[in-house]
Amino acid sequence: IANRFVLVAGLGSAWKTILTGIVPALIVIATTVVIELKMSGQSLPHCLRLLGFGPLHTRQLALGTLSLVPIAAAYLIMFKVLHVQASLGALWPLALLKFTIAQGVAEEVVFRGFVFRHLRAGRSFGHAATIAAVLFSIFHLANLFHGFSVEILIGIGISMTFSFLLTYPFAFLFEQGRGVLWGLTVMHVGIDSINVFPKATEPGLGMMVYLLGIVISGATV
Repeated sequence: IANRFVLVAGLGSAWKTILTGIVPALIVIATTVVIELKMSGQSLPHCLRLLGFGPLHTRQLALGTLSLVPIAAAYLIMFKVLHVQASLGALWPLALLKFTIAQGVAEEVVFRGFVFRHLRAGRSFGHAATIAAVLFSIFHLANLFHGFSVEILIGIGISMTFSFLLTYPFAFLFEQGRGVLWGLTVMHVGIDSINVFPKATEPGLGMMVYLLGIVISGATV
């Protein structure tokens, strides 16, 4: 609906990012908060803490930041060794804001603060994380709305595989970080930051190096 409105209204790229990325993410966060309020019967501040909006956990934030060292190394190899073009995309600050709100916060609120936390009750870490990993992976099938080209299908396969695998370090950070999102948000945004470099997302050796960096990042956690 948002895409169609942007097209009909003739709005620019900035409005497209806002209306198709940021606004839906804010709606998802608000909806999750309302559902938690209904399910728990607790106050709004308490529900926000349950969903991950609690006080900063220093060690979790430090570990989430440390996990980005392999990502930074992958960038260094891509741009300095493989000579992948490092130019930023148009409106990259807005795109980075979108990734922070939509991927870094909204996805973590839903899949760690809500889904994993509720699954964890009465289950082992591995059992709860695996179910959450399947759900998080399936969620990325939403990218089929972009079409059915070979490139899109390959991209979906990669995103589903990595979202499944990364659920475990994300869930670990969430649980060991006393149920807050901030360290996870830093790690998630760092992983998705490649999207602000259009040339770096093209298939090739550079992308393979970056995917390896993601694997090492998760293993670091």
